[in-house]
Amino acid sequence: CQTTITFEAAARWLAFRLDMLASVFVIVSPLVFVALRDSIDPAFAGLALVYAIAMNALFPWMVRQSAEVENLMTSVERIHEYTLLEREEVLDDAKTKRKEEELRSQGWPHTGKIQFKKMS
Repeated sequence: CQTTITFEAAARWLAFRLDMLASVFVIVSPLVFVALRDSIDPAFAGLALVYAIAMNALFPWMVRQSAEVENLMTSVERIHEYTLLEREEVLDDAKTKRKEEELRSQGWPHTGKIQFKKMS
């Protein structure tokens, strides 16, 4: 749960910064178009302004999607690492019973009890 909260907080922080950047771009673009009104075609200025406003909505979405892909690719990397591990040998019942008998002969606990002695 802690990682989810951290991820969401970082995503919100980045989304806010991107919103501010896109808003500055939307504010500065018309000012530049007005200052250069003699050399810029009004249709081009209008199209650029529409794309600047659309960028305001697309930036956070693109960042969220790229962060989500990064998180999902971590899972893919883990699965890939598991496929590269050496296989363990398969234990059959005879080997397992011999191993258990060997451990019992060495004094390995077989009752599952824990006793505390001389504890205060």
